[in-house]
Amino acid sequence: MPNNHNMLKIIKNLLDKKAQTVNYCTEEAPFIQMRCPTLILGPGSIEQAHQPDEFIELKYIKPTIELLAQMISHFCLKK
Repeated sequence: MPNNHNMLKIIKNLLDKKAQTVNYCTEEAPFIQMRCPTLILGPGSIEQAHQPDEFIELKYIKPTIELLAQMISHFCLKK
């Protein structure tokens, strides 16, 4: 997703953080081929991701739920 995309601007504002470009393998390729803006966003640390004992620390759960609620409210419920 381009850094100036409106959706990214809104999400960065909700998070109060800057977006980063990272070199991870994801399942976004079909969406990119369809020219659909794609943003990979999720809880946890990359150090625990994609490991045999993959886990998410509990400290990431509440902020993620809050962010998802804000995103749903902004993108789905506002008129």
